[in-house]
Amino acid sequence: MVDRHQEPLDAVAVILHTSDSLFVDALVTDPDGVFAFSVPAGNYRLFLQHLLYENREMEILEKELGDIQLTEKDYVLGEVTVTAERAQVKVEGGALVYDTPRLIRNKPVNNAFDALKELPGILSKGDDIQLMGARSLHVIINGQLTSMSFEQVMDLLKTIPASRIQKTEVMYNAPAKYNVKGALINIVLDQTTETGETFQGEVSTEYRQYHNPMGNVRANLLYANSRLSLDLLVNGSKKKTFEGENTYARHTFRDEIVEIDMTDRSKGRDTKGNMRAGLEYTFTNEDKLSAAYYLDGVKQRKTRTSEGTYYFPGEASDLFTDSETHKKVGSTLQNAKIQYDTHRNLSIGGDFTSYKSPDDMSFLNREDGSLVTDLLNDTKQHINKWLFFANHSFSVADTWEMSYGVNGGFTTSRTRVNYFYNRENGYEFDEEESSSNKQKEYGGNVFGQVSRSFGPFSADISLKLEYFRSDYVSNGKETLLLNDWALFPTASLSYMFSSKHVLQLNVSSDKNYPSYWAINPQTSPISSYTVITGNPELKPSREYETQLMYILKQKYIFMAFWEYTPNYIAQLVYPDKEELKSSYRFENFDYQSTFGIGVILPFRIGKILDSRLSVQGVRQQEKKEDFYDMPFNRHTFFNVSSLTNTINISDSKPNLKLTVSGYYISPLIQGLNRISGMYDVSAGFKWTFANDKATLTFQANNIFRSSYPHTLTMNESRHYSRMKMVDNTRYFGVSFAWKFGGYKQKNYDQVDQSRFSR
Repeated sequence: MVDRHQEPLDAVAVILHTSDSLFVDALVTDPDGVFAFSVPAGNYRLFLQHLLYENREMEILEKELGDIQLTEKDYVLGEVTVTAERAQVKVEGGALVYDTPRLIRNKPVNNAFDALKELPGILSKGDDIQLMGARSLHVIINGQLTSMSFEQVMDLLKTIPASRIQKTEVMYNAPAKYNVKGALINIVLDQTTETGETFQGEVSTEYRQYHNPMGNVRANLLYANSRLSLDLLVNGSKKKTFEGENTYARHTFRDEIVEIDMTDRSKGRDTKGNMRAGLEYTFTNEDKLSAAYYLDGVKQRKTRTSEGTYYFPGEASDLFTDSETHKKVGSTLQNAKIQYDTHRNLSIGGDFTSYKSPDDMSFLNREDGSLVTDLLNDTKQHINKWLFFANHSFSVADTWEMSYGVNGGFTTSRTRVNYFYNRENGYEFDEEESSSNKQKEYGGNVFGQVSRSFGPFSADISLKLEYFRSDYVSNGKETLLLNDWALFPTASLSYMFSSKHVLQLNVSSDKNYPSYWAINPQTSPISSYTVITGNPELKPSREYETQLMYILKQKYIFMAFWEYTPNYIAQLVYPDKEELKSSYRFENFDYQSTFGIGVILPFRIGKILDSRLSVQGVRQQEKKEDFYDMPFNRHTFFNVSSLTNTINISDSKPNLKLTVSGYYISPLIQGLNRISGMYDVSAGFKWTFANDKATLTFQANNIFRSSYPHTLTMNESRHYSRMKMVDNTRYFGVSFAWKFGGYKQKNYDQVDQSRFSR
């Protein structure tokens, strides 16, 4: 950096931006007028500033810029303050990248899960989150392959401080290298390393008052030096549960209509605990070895009571029934993982998971006071899962980004179901109803991915070839469930007219496999009228999705999306014509199809109010020609709207934030059922103190007990039913967290048990 006399200029501010004016880095020149940036190849702009010289802006066309001359000012300006609103989202390849720290800066957000709910397009219902325009959603951390269920990832995010998040990438079709299909959110954590020895931690406790109380405690510890890091997570919770339904039905039974009125209530106790221990070691050549062990345990006790009256036509007398169910459910999951990452972008590793779930149930059913059924049922499930992978990525001529890889696995699932009936001579084993089942799955895939930018146009394309085989053995009878090859192409195409106008098209495909419990032919009574039945004939569904998005001013998002799912899997209820029973069973539809449009509109009022409105309208169609004697081909239109508001009460001492949010979902359909509309209003208050080490949060969730669909209705020619459910998701809670030792949470690998539990 020089003046007009070719003399070096000291302390010139040099600000580096991308070609679309997004900040990258900044520094000042040294006494010799020299500066240097270390950044990936790309298109950049420089902004040069000095009090005594005119500002200068220039495009970077070469790595070596030579002498840059500044012109002296011939006048002096008074103090000038420039304010602007920072871009909320930018497009990088096929990803929407959000500056998460700025997005959540003035909001009462404690952890990564709360931060995730603040992303535009996210709709949260309790611990469940959905992304506008996407059927399925996966969440990973730092781009690492995951073998954890969605619910486990959500629990894990609650242990990660929001301050660790560097940015968040939203991809509507995940590139093949991530080993997931469909929409993906990648949470990128701060990778700052400590040069010395450190010991850090965080402890927290939480109390929630639902219909019954719930308590949770958590501790995170980390020891690290320049090469080695050891981390430990311990988490435990205990709560009482309460659920219930009121059901009215007009059931066609032997050509006559029987009216049924049922009341069901359930109470229980849940105790959960998990721990995770991890190790990472970095070699002198920057290769990294990581290993982890994860243990998760659940113990549940539940008592369900049911009372019902059957009103028969004509002169037949009414029938009163009551039943009582006691269940003891337990599960233990262990996972061990090892991974080696080289400095040449090669990753190899293996993962082993063991899951055990012994369940015991007793069921008593009486009619007009006389015992009809006295049943004991014990079930044991044991699943072992092995996974191996190898991925490699590289650049070609600094313009092409390419990656390829393979991964494969083997899974065994063993299920034993025993029934014992008390037929006045004590409990006797029922061999006909009992079953012993074994399922083996073999899977593997190979993928290739390429990314390239051509000026304003960028493309990210991948192709995965997958082989999957599933063998099922029930009581010695072997069945081939699936033996299939499949191709999964994905593409993300973006065109940037300017930094204020971006168009993006996503196309993807996916396959969804049923859970191991869903295909188990077990029948479990819920009441004298209702049972749950497995379906061993379930097939995996295929999913095809596309989204077209227009992003205006790096802030407003307009979207159109379409989804088509042959063999769509959903649970339906079937009223039996030969017996007064209703059976819930997972079924394959012919297809489900949805088309929708959506818009995300953030807005602010000064420094006090920060709000975001999201609205989407959807047309939904579901068809199943072979559903007993009740085929259906139905469609409906529904709306999903949400509004979040953050009120900045005070920025410093005291640091107080308030949020008020809500959503509305209009009535929709599932098979023959019509689901009533639902809405939610929630609020939160956050106080941060003690130099930001302590956080006290108060929450009021689902204030009006309206976030659950209160009524499910079926109205067909020979059957009418109406189920009203008790919404027990409202709670008032308080939590306290304390950080010590400058704690920064480590990111954790993840264990998949999405197809294990019931």
